[in-house]
Amino acid sequence: MVYLRRIEGKSLEPYYQTGQKLLCLRRRNLLQGQVALFAHEGREKLKIITALDGEKVFVEGTSDYSSDSHDFGWIDESDVKAVVVWPKPRKL
Repeated sequence: MVYLRRIEGKSLEPYYQTGQKLLCLRRRNLLQGQVALFAHEGREKLKIITALDGEKVFVEGTSDYSSDSHDFGWIDESDVKAVVVWPKPRKL
């Protein structure tokens, strides 16, 4: 499955900017450092995978504007729809 998404908000700055388009592909072998597209509380979110623990994934944004696993805890690996494959983040 292929997803085209546009960044809304500042939670991944300076790596991605508001309005920037991202190409995401469905992947099952998640890796630390990838940017994950997932659903949480009825909204799609994009965050960096910072830890993996079995079937659980810890995700973080890069700014004070981010709502991430620090706020809502680990997410299930099955909740990750895809990972960003283009463009690669500037400084990740």
